[in-house]
Amino acid sequence: MDTKISWLKFLDTLFAYFPRLPLLQPDTDKPQKILLIKLAAFGDLLCLLPSLAYLREHFPASEIHLLTTQRSLPAFWLQTGLYERVHDLSMNPIALISMVLELRAQNYDLVIDFDQYYLSSEWIAGSTGKSIGFLTPLKGQSHKLTKVYDEKLNEKLNFLELTTLSSPYTPRDLAKYIEEVHLTLSAVPSEKLQGLLKSLAPQKKNLVIYPGSSPNALFRRWPISRFLALAGLLAGKFNVIFAGGPAEQSFSDQIAGSGIACFNWIGVLTLQDWGYFFANHTRLFVGNDAGLTHLADAVGCSCSIIFGPNLGSKWGSLRADSDNIELGLGCSPCIDLARGIVPSECWRGDIACLGGISVEMVLDVIEAKLGTDDNCFLKGVIGG
Repeated sequence: MDTKISWLKFLDTLFAYFPRLPLLQPDTDKPQKILLIKLAAFGDLLCLLPSLAYLREHFPASEIHLLTTQRSLPAFWLQTGLYERVHDLSMNPIALISMVLELRAQNYDLVIDFDQYYLSSEWIAGSTGKSIGFLTPLKGQSHKLTKVYDEKLNEKLNFLELTTLSSPYTPRDLAKYIEEVHLTLSAVPSEKLQGLLKSLAPQKKNLVIYPGSSPNALFRRWPISRFLALAGLLAGKFNVIFAGGPAEQSFSDQIAGSGIACFNWIGVLTLQDWGYFFANHTRLFVGNDAGLTHLADAVGCSCSIIFGPNLGSKWGSLRADSDNIELGLGCSPCIDLARGIVPSECWRGDIACLGGISVEMVLDVIEAKLGTDDNCFLKGVIGG
């Protein structure tokens, strides 16, 4: 298991025995300072974008801060300008205590705890401001306002429904915050990306393949051999680009040895560059249920997402031109956030939920999509 996850879970158990610190600031229906807590992970924070848009609309004068951990890449969120401040929760116990005292000194009027099972997030929320959070079998009893965590509802909507507790006014149509919001990153590509763009065949559209996932979720990966087979079938029509970061470097030799006419950009670009490329130069993205896939979806790229241990209906795209590909086996999902069950391997041992998805199934979805209009359907923007 990832060392960062192990430490976070260890520290989390300690918070169950700590008394919550008394609040020092008054309640208010017009919060001047808001703290959002989501300790993990990067994809989850992307699912917070509709909630952030809701808060910006209802509390335009408020300063909104974020508390997260290194697993969610706080440096990236600081660069986006979406939050006035980003706090990185340290795994060092002494530094952690110092941070909690610092958060208390901020005098937050409202704290929204978006974590589904970490006790530490509830403790911090209740000790730093009027807290709102999920009610699950593991947590939520100490929050001032709660929403029962819906294990089947798409996570963007789960987060958004929780956020509406912050305001006495709830709009009838929450879907607009899903449909009209996307993430905007840098308006200018880096010199490195500009150079790579020149290597692509201008007469072809670009199709990105992401065969990876985080190191602690390796069993969420569709077999690399099938991604390569798919790339071989599509390379004649598209510039096929393999995407990924350090966690996917092990695929580079297999891609190079495949003989497929494709572009291997694994480990080459920053997240800011990937976001720019997805938003401005990508016709279609095909990938596993993982952070980079959620980034492609967040910037408005048409995605075909392959799901196994998780449900596409819960973690997949809600965009009209995206598809969630899954088998829907009886054992899925084996991830149960409400009870803190996040396995790192298949309990059956065969990962049938992914193994049963053939190259032909994915190709059929892509071919059906190719007949759609290429125009971007996005309507609204947050970020800068």
